[in-house]
Amino acid sequence: LCGTSVRDWQNFDTEDESDIDGMEEEMVAYLEHVTAERAASDLKDTRDQINSCFEEIACFMLTHPGFAVIKNKYEGDVSKIETLFMSLLDRYCQRVFDTTGIDGSA
Repeated sequence: LCGTSVRDWQNFDTEDESDIDGMEEEMVAYLEHVTAERAASDLKDTRDQINSCFEEIACFMLTHPGFAVIKNKYEGDVSKIETLFMSLLDRYCQRVFDTTGIDGSA
């Protein structure tokens, strides 16, 4: 699995910030579009190389966490982080650290 996360993504079509499932659907559609075969040869070798190296490719887009957290005086107060960023980050962590199906055997 090649998993990529992108921060500061601004191109979600949905206006409903609670529709994380819809945003994940957009992420899948975007990745399919980017990695799909095209008539144009732009980055074809790169797409082919990525597809040949990994059985599965996934991406997750995160919005900007908010301007309060990028200031020098930010001291780690989580309440200053944008709600949408926190919701997406929560979903991302659930995906990355999901242990469903892992039984601990080697």
